[in-house]
Formats: sequence, C-alpha cells, structure tokens
Amino acid sequence: MGLLDLFKRSAPTKLVPVVRERHPAPITPRRLVRELVAKHPDGVPDWDEVDTHGLDLQAVVAAYDDALAYANEDKRVKVRTVKPAGLRILDLTGLESVRMRIKGPAYWLRDPERKKFGGREYLLIREPDNETDGAAVAVYGVAGRKVGHISASRSASLAPVLDGMNADAFRVTGAGVTANSSQLWVDVPKMDALRRFARTH
Repeated sequence: MGLLDLFKRSAPTKLVPVVRERHPAPITPRRLVRELVAKHPDGVPDWDEVDTHGLDLQAVVAAYDDALAYANEDKRVKVRTVKPAGLRILDLTGLESVRMRIKGPAYWLRDPERKKFGGREYLLIREPDNETDGAAVAVYGVAGRKVGHISASRSASLAPVLDGMNADAFRVTGAGVTANSSQLWVDVPKMDALRRFARTH
C-alpha cells in the first residue's frame, strides 16, 4: 500500500480557521486630522474638546490647518483664461532675454496644473487695469491659462514699450516644472533688444 492509499483511507482533517484579533490602527496626526476635517469641514473644532490621544496638540493643529488649506485650494485659486486664437500676437522669442521666475503661480494654478500649463512658451499680456499695479504684465501659458506675473520692477520697464506696440500679447520662451522643482520660468526680453524691436513694430 502506497502513501497515496494511506492518505485516502485516513480520516479527513477538519480545517479550523485561525481568527486573528484585529487591533485598531494607531492614531497618528494625519489620521486624527482626516477625522477632524470630516467632522468640521467649514470651521475649526473646539480644541479643548478634541481628544488628541496623547499626540502633541500643536502638531495636530498645524496639520489640521494644512489639511483645510489643501481642501479649500479650489476656492483660493483664481482661474483666468484667454483665447490665443483671437489675439494679435507678436513673436519675441528671437530677442535676447533674461530668464526670470514667474511670480505668484500659486494664486492662479493648483500644484498639479503647473506641469500642464507651464512649458517652453508663454504669452505676456499687459494688465493696465490691474488693481494693485497699473504696469502689471501677466504671463499666460500658450493654452490660454494665466500662470502668474512678471516681477513688478521689470514690468515697470516693460509696460511702456509693450504698450507702444500694436499687439494684444507677446510670445516668449521659458521653462516649466522639472523633477526637482515646481517653479515656472519665463524668458523676458532685454530692454535694449525690446526697444530696437519696438521701433520697427
């Protein structure tokens, strides 16, 4: 009689499932904050009544503020668009330029949108009706989404020259996000080169 025959003749073994006791996940600041945001989406809870489960209260409050800011990001970001096809655009990409940071992209783009709307080309558009700076020069992605502004000091020099040209927008080059940085960059024409260009346009 072989081993297989012995196995067939032996009484079947009854399998008993092993029940493991489930322990609740440990409370972490992130988990606690998720619960608090769900309970208080429109306001700050009464911290005197919050059970922090022994966690540092200041760390929990800071994490809560960050979570609320992230949840309300859509409300903070202003969306401004133009239709490039309907604009008179002058191409300034051939002019000598200086690469500068685009100012204030957080006011106009959510973080995931920087890759989509930032890139190697931008449009400069004057904003003479800007509430805080009549010399403001806005920066738009080529798809027509506003991504920020030129610095106020450079805009003060650019504005009169751009205003003297017969165009709605000015195409320039730049750079978008990289693996190491979410910063957006724009290549702003040097003033001498721009003035020479303006004399013929």
